[in-house]
Amino acid sequence: MDAVAKAAPDGHTFAVVIAAYAANTTLYPKLPYDPKKDLTGVSLMGVSPLVAAVAMNAPFKTTAELVAYARANPGKLSFASSGNGSAAHLTSELMRLITKTDMVHVPYKGASPALADLMGGQVPLFLDPPPNLIQPAKAGKIRLIGVASDKRVPALPDVPTFAEQGYPGLVGSTWAAMLAPSGVPRDIVQRMSEEVTRIIRSPEVTQRLEQSMGTFAEGSSPQECDAFITAETAKWAKVIQEAKVTLE
Repeated sequence: MDAVAKAAPDGHTFAVVIAAYAANTTLYPKLPYDPKKDLTGVSLMGVSPLVAAVAMNAPFKTTAELVAYARANPGKLSFASSGNGSAAHLTSELMRLITKTDMVHVPYKGASPALADLMGGQVPLFLDPPPNLIQPAKAGKIRLIGVASDKRVPALPDVPTFAEQGYPGLVGSTWAAMLAPSGVPRDIVQRMSEEVTRIIRSPEVTQRLEQSMGTFAEGSSPQECDAFITAETAKWAKVIQEAKVTLE
């Protein structure tokens, strides 16, 4: 991102960032660039809510049962993540804070080994985006118990949101947004935003994202993109601080 932040503002350089971008400001206090001053939003492209998946041998089958088990067994329930500071990690920490439970984080080097151990019953809980979970769930290798979103995922219509289960603040996702160096002329940023939005909201792209990948097709104005990232940055900064998250 440093290269993009310091690129010539001529409209030839753009970047696509993911959810980690919002957390990095807090996790990495000495970034070589200033996200607020050096970069500007172009368009929010897609949002993929995390879904809570549990092992088939786990002693719970629903969110209510998970919370009850965790409260009855403080410090004994573990949750996997794709790495320290990842969206999966931070959303799981948010779950721990909201449900007032004491769970243990088990970081993996990526989602694949975490999912493998979940399917193998070595770890009972893992939050991950829908694309990685849809097929294992259909095959009966894992159980999906909740979506960290304010609305259900079209690709998983039978999986309730955490809001429906009494935890409206339990929202976390991976997402993608396009950014530009902050000095790019506004008319160029606006034209790029409109083109990205046109593509994302086209019926064929929306259908593929929402029905096959469990990702909400967005497309937004530059102002909406900036507002989204600002809100995400503040939200995850609070979680990181309250949960005492570190990269070690």
